[in-house]
Amino acid sequence: TSISHSQASGLNFLHQCGMLHRDVKPENVLLDHASNARLSDLGEALIIQNKGSLRRGEVYSRQYRGTPGYMAPEVLTCPQKTLDQLGRFSEHPDEEIMEYAKTFHGTWDLDGYGVGADWWALGCLLWDLLASEKERVRAYS
Repeated sequence: TSISHSQASGLNFLHQCGMLHRDVKPENVLLDHASNARLSDLGEALIIQNKGSLRRGEVYSRQYRGTPGYMAPEVLTCPQKTLDQLGRFSEHPDEEIMEYAKTFHGTWDLDGYGVGADWWALGCLLWDLLASEKERVRAYS
């Protein structure tokens, strides 16, 4: 519970400072000498200028960023940059993911994301830490 509290506090602090992390995953959690968990790797972070504390329900990004397996549904449906055989870039949502998105239950804002995507990723990270290998294999099968 100490790790989950540390991560939640760190994520909340980033949001209060106007930042989305956008890549919360186990590899981006470091433990210090006192076993305090610290969020690291802000390479995908988005700093929202002059917004102050970020608010739940607001859309701050429409970019496909993060690590699959820890990405919220609304992030997965954002356009992805792809390179064709001629070396040209294009941006479009993955068709297979968009078909899958039609099966989502509840109300999803599939036109961008905000702080909820970071909290989703933290939930996935904590589930990975707490679930047994058997539970993870069953969930991903």
